[in-house]
Amino acid sequence: MSEELIQHYATAPVFAFVIAESDKKAEVEAACLKFHAKSKVFFFKFGDSASHEAAITSAVTFGSELYTTLADGDVKKAFDEFDADKSGAIDKNELSTLCEKLGCPLSEENLQKELETLDLNGDGVIQIDEFKRWYFTGMKPYGDTKKSMLQVKGSLLNIFDVINTVKEI
Repeated sequence: MSEELIQHYATAPVFAFVIAESDKKAEVEAACLKFHAKSKVFFFKFGDSASHEAAITSAVTFGSELYTTLADGDVKKAFDEFDADKSGAIDKNELSTLCEKLGCPLSEENLQKELETLDLNGDGVIQIDEFKRWYFTGMKPYGDTKKSMLQVKGSLLNIFDVINTVKEI
């Protein structure tokens, strides 16, 4: 797997490793968890297809269960928080508020570009499924868009920290 691809998805909230066992299993697991603290490592015996299949199945189950828990819990809660008018979608003004609270206010032009990037079906707003896709890809863009709030690394606030701050105010 290319380093660029790994770096891109390393910030995604659901991440699992499937790795062949070795005599350095503990060190490998520690390195994986250091790379992505909320991930899980599944080992298999090299050359044992049943063991490999079981590790992959366990990783998919882990990812699926974690995805569902996050999607139905924290991510839905975050979406609802920024859907101020409770329309079931985040419009351009609500996206502007989200960007500001994440620490990256955008110009009108960049805001429009971001809306177009996130709005996969082209209806002018961001539905929950589009919001989930953005969140679960590590809050990265889907295509070859210009540098924007979706690509700023390390300077954005965590969306859940923002929500907690809003509730405390």
